[in-house]
Amino acid sequence: NEQGIREQRVLLENGWNLISLNIEPIEEMWEIEEGPDIEIMMEELFGMDLLEMMKDEDGRFYSPEFRFNNIPFWNLTEGYQVNIAEDTEVTWSGCPIPPDTEIPIEEGWNLIAYFPDFRAEDFYALSAIIDNVLIAKNGDGDFMTPQFGFSNMPPWREGCGYKIKVDQRVVLRYPPPDEERLARFQPPIYQNSHWDKPRRTGDNMSLLVKADNFQTDIEIAAFTQNGVLVGSGRFNQNGMCGMALWGDDQTTSDVDGLQPDEHPVFKIWDGSAESTIELSISEGSLNYEVDAFTFGDLLLNKSMIADDFEVTELFPNPFNNETSVSFSIPESGIVNVNLYDLSGREL
Repeated sequence: NEQGIREQRVLLENGWNLISLNIEPIEEMWEIEEGPDIEIMMEELFGMDLLEMMKDEDGRFYSPEFRFNNIPFWNLTEGYQVNIAEDTEVTWSGCPIPPDTEIPIEEGWNLIAYFPDFRAEDFYALSAIIDNVLIAKNGDGDFMTPQFGFSNMPPWREGCGYKIKVDQRVVLRYPPPDEERLARFQPPIYQNSHWDKPRRTGDNMSLLVKADNFQTDIEIAAFTQNGVLVGSGRFNQNGMCGMALWGDDQTTSDVDGLQPDEHPVFKIWDGSAESTIELSISEGSLNYEVDAFTFGDLLLNKSMIADDFEVTELFPNPFNNETSVSFSIPESGIVNVNLYDLSGREL
């Protein structure tokens, strides 16, 4: 090949990752003509005992623990979900794939590769098919939706795979680099000051929240009914907040995300008042469904700040051995919480 061989390093974080390649791996990685062999490609991670599971867009998977693989080959136009036991880096060698190589995309959801070796703002990266894009997201659950003119995604980059939903079959060719456009790009707000980012569990649902009278130091978090953090985000300058709501990882025994049809509990952090308030979001369906998208409306005003001390009803009630209670106070202060039984004895 005139362009020669180069290395591609892909950084992987503990948990689920969405990756792709923009090189055609060397001959030793191939056993059939259609594409590189999955097990040979993942040999480096297998040797370090770090690979938990790998999945393609059709749900086929490679599980080293059970020595099972039904992914026929690595399709270089597609992205792959990879679950890793700890942070690591993997390196492959091969010839660069031309950045404008055609990527066939079927109607509905697809996992696609990103071929360019330059970064591109998401609306520009998908400009050739933007009229057909319903939603696209990365491995962190950040997403863009042309219908609402919203994105909280960082620029697309090599090594990452992307999940995209389109309304009909299309063919994507990535555009040439546009450094002037990227220089004008305003990166979304990611860093929360109050809540951490939740654990990536492989599957998520996308929620877009619109707020009137928003404040820049407002953050939203979503929790399971048992209090597990499954989503968090901040409002942008247009009063919109996009967040991924992560589902339960079925490959683990722990319940670490939302169950199907579970309704998340939402809380808001008002940085200016240093207070946390439970809230409701109107519009849209908020019962968890993998890869669903919903839009909700939130009205932020001073009535959300308590005028007096208030205790909300316990949830769940009745309960077996665990319940949750929320309370509000009109200003910051030290609070004592005491629990009593029905006869008035302090427990």
